[in-house]
Parts: sequence; structure tokens; C-alpha cells
Amino acid sequence: MTPPLPAPVPDPIAGGSWLATSGNTQTSGVVEAEQAEYTQWLTIDYHRNPHFTTRTTGNQTFNLTSFSGDDQTDVYSTRLHIVITAHTSCKFVTGAFNASSYYQPQVLELQPLPYDRFGNTYGDTSGTSAGNYVFGPQGKIVTTQPYVRRTTKTANDVEYSLTQMGTNFATGDMWIHQHPNWSHQWRGGNFAQGDYRSYVPVLMDISRTMERDYYIRCDRRHQINGDDVYGMVGGGYTTSSEMGYDSSSDGLANLINIIEMACARLSASDYKIRYVGDEIPVNSQGSVSIAEDDKLPINPYYDSSRHSY
Repeated sequence: MTPPLPAPVPDPIAGGSWLATSGNTQTSGVVEAEQAEYTQWLTIDYHRNPHFTTRTTGNQTFNLTSFSGDDQTDVYSTRLHIVITAHTSCKFVTGAFNASSYYQPQVLELQPLPYDRFGNTYGDTSGTSAGNYVFGPQGKIVTTQPYVRRTTKTANDVEYSLTQMGTNFATGDMWIHQHPNWSHQWRGGNFAQGDYRSYVPVLMDISRTMERDYYIRCDRRHQINGDDVYGMVGGGYTTSSEMGYDSSSDGLANLINIIEMACARLSASDYKIRYVGDEIPVNSQGSVSIAEDDKLPINPYYDSSRHSY
């Protein structure tokens, strides 16, 4: 059963200062009337992580004393762990306004970092194209100007304020007693938990203990909504391998696709592809999958058509 939406409240979340960028429109004329003011903003924090690896063994020696060799495990594909925060609100405001209506679009900006959360670098994030659409190993997509629409209040306007935070990954401690039987202890989905080994299947790690041990404990981070956010396949990650490095148009198209895909999951009717909340998924303990009660409820308000790219 889908959890009920939070009860609307009259006050929107307190925000910071915003850039007064272009795109604002208003209808002239001083107006003294109660108006409905709609606001929307979005932040996406992301970090790139390994997905699949390939293993090679060099210097192999086989004899009646021992088998030996040097194992090398190379990253073959990567994908993004994201934490999304989305806010929408409507509040009633009263006063003397210089316009009977006001509108400004929501403007988003990619803010990449050239290093990962462990300090490793993979090339510069400026690229060779005119626009800066290289994601880098980590960064943010931020709202530099929120969506604002203010019009004369009607009977159809209702005050509300909804802020949601969710993630597309969650960490699970997995105990394997005898394949294919296992159990999970879920712990949450923030970036601070687990290193890169936590993001790859056990058999693709440098350790092969799963192949020989009857009882093991594995710390593995699981993608919980089937959302392969910006997967890159074919080898280890470098910034020059991103599509936005040499092509501004391809980079912008990719940025828009990621944002639109991320926002679509806020309102998805199928709970399996919505985000897990930022808290520990207590209703999913012992299960291999995340229960509906631990997923974000459907967001009926957020509208990506208000974005300006």
C-alpha cells in the first residue's frame, strides 16, 4: 500500500539566496490582492562508482606444490550513486504587487569536481567543448534560480509544502549461508558508508571468498530502483571518455536526460523504481529488496517542464 502524502503546510522550506538570472516575465500594473505563489527547486548530489570488473591473472605457475599468479581486477563499467532533494510549495501572499502575475523558470547548473571522495583524479572537467557538461567523478546538479509563479489566488489554489530526499542505492550487509539462500540487513544510502568495493558484485571483487566459503558476511551496496544512471561501459573511467568532453551538444543532451530521468522517478506509480528514503529502511530488514514503506511516496507536485536548460 502506498504511504499517504505528508499533510500540506503553509510555510515553504527556508532556502538560500538565488541568482537573479534572465527569463523572468510579469504582467504590469500595481495589484493589491491575495496571490498564490508557487516555488520549486532541485538538487542532485552524485558520485561515480564501479559497476562491473574484469579479472586477469599474470605470472601463472602450476606445479605439485602450489598454483600461483598475480591477479589484476580492472573496472569495466561505472554508474552514478545519486542523492536527490526536490522541493515544491504553494503559499498565499498578500500585499501590493507591481504586477498582476509573475513567472521565472527554474535554472539548473552542473557543478562537477575533478577528484573523487578519496582524492583520486581522472582528468580535468573542463573538456574541449564550449559548454561545461563533464560530470567528473563526483559533483552536484544545483538550482541556481528557483521556479516561481505568482498569480491572483483562485478556488483551485491550495497551500502545501513538500520536500523529499531520496537515493538510488542502499547499503546492505548480506549473510550467505548456502547459495542461493541469503538475508539482508539494510543500513542506508548516504555516500559516507562503504568504499568502492561496496558497489561491485562479490564475484567481481579482488576476493574470491564467496566461491569457497560456506558462511560469509559481505558489505554490498545495492541499486534499489533499476535506474542505471549514466552508466559508462568499456573500461576504466576518465573524464575524456565522457560524451560531454568533446561535444557540448551531446553533453547538454546527456545532462537533460539524467535530470529528466531522475525527476520522473519522483512521481512513478510503481514503487519499485521510486527512490528509497534517506533513513535506514527498517521495514525491509531481512529482505533482499526494499519494501514499499521504505520508498518515497509519490510526488504529485514536482514538474520538470518548469526547467530551463
